[in-house]
Amino acid sequence: MVERRDILKITGATVLGAALGAGGVLLNKTEVSGGKHRKNPQRVLKFYTSWRPNFPGIGYEMIELQKRVASITGNQIVIEYVDAKDLTRAQMIKNIQTGVVDGMYSLPDFWQKQIPANLLFSAHPFGPDFDEFYEWLLAEEGNKLWQEIHQPHGIMPLAVSASRGQMGGWFVDEILSLRDLRNVPIAARGLPGMLYRAAGAKVYEFPDEEIFKKLQEGVIEGAIVGDPAYDEALGLYKVATRYFNPGFQAPVQMYQLSINLKRWQGLSISDRNLLRTAANSRLQESVATNGIQNQQAIRRLVREHNVTLREFTDETLEEITRKWQALSGQLSAKDENFAKVQKSIKDFVLQRKNWQELSSDGYNNLRYKLFFDEYAPFKY
Repeated sequence: MVERRDILKITGATVLGAALGAGGVLLNKTEVSGGKHRKNPQRVLKFYTSWRPNFPGIGYEMIELQKRVASITGNQIVIEYVDAKDLTRAQMIKNIQTGVVDGMYSLPDFWQKQIPANLLFSAHPFGPDFDEFYEWLLAEEGNKLWQEIHQPHGIMPLAVSASRGQMGGWFVDEILSLRDLRNVPIAARGLPGMLYRAAGAKVYEFPDEEIFKKLQEGVIEGAIVGDPAYDEALGLYKVATRYFNPGFQAPVQMYQLSINLKRWQGLSISDRNLLRTAANSRLQESVATNGIQNQQAIRRLVREHNVTLREFTDETLEEITRKWQALSGQLSAKDENFAKVQKSIKDFVLQRKNWQELSSDGYNNLRYKLFFDEYAPFKY
């Protein structure tokens, strides 16, 4: 059993926030190896990554995947992370596709330019929740589509980690309608960034480790980053106290391992299945752990850090919904794969909803009523 560690405790968040504010080093350098490996050159997989191995949240997930692969394979398959800080995205992609390295650990938006439809596999505004997304991805059509859109680019994708839901983002000022977003500088990326840009905001893409400082300096006045545990670790509550809900822009945030297709095909069937097993087990465990961390983080943010939880108004949500419908229609018209993936997800969610109404909604409504009647009032 892999040891679980809560690396997002408030002590860590305080240190991180201070380091970011001072422009200092995030954390001390840590050993990222999963143990002493018996290295076989044919079974060492080298990956670029968008994060430092000790970065809060996702850096921890990278290390845990590394350990999980070593554990499941008896140290016969070894993952190594390669420093790519001096490379452009284009250089990284070229090196991945030509086999200089074996792949990339990143968000799906790493492939945004080459594979626009890949944006629908993470941070999908008004998209499926994690259970819907996971079932669709495991179903034959979802996984098949995911592999199909990567194949022309010589990539095999694997889902390796995820967070179950986010908040709607941090803002310095009140947001009562889309008029309040007009020309407001915010940090966002992927489909959420496109949506906020369509809503009138000035959207900038910054590395996550720079967002605290950009808020502190007033360069931006809002940020849509991650879930509560991740946002707390970044210290965002120190510079933007309004935390909005619901997280319509990202009901799921998935992380992806992109493997050079020839390298993948060169592995034995057994090794491929072992890697799939390791990735899926980390995906499931990360979601469970993440849920607990977010429950704890949101309570700390409210009780200890005086964060104001705000809800987007009905007017704002109605306006942003219309913006998303227009934007997704434009993206579907531009890219056949985007349209195909979006339709597949929508069809699956509708079919699942029909079954869910029959099988569990009535029971859950009764159970929640009984629970909250017993413990009401309940507050963070």
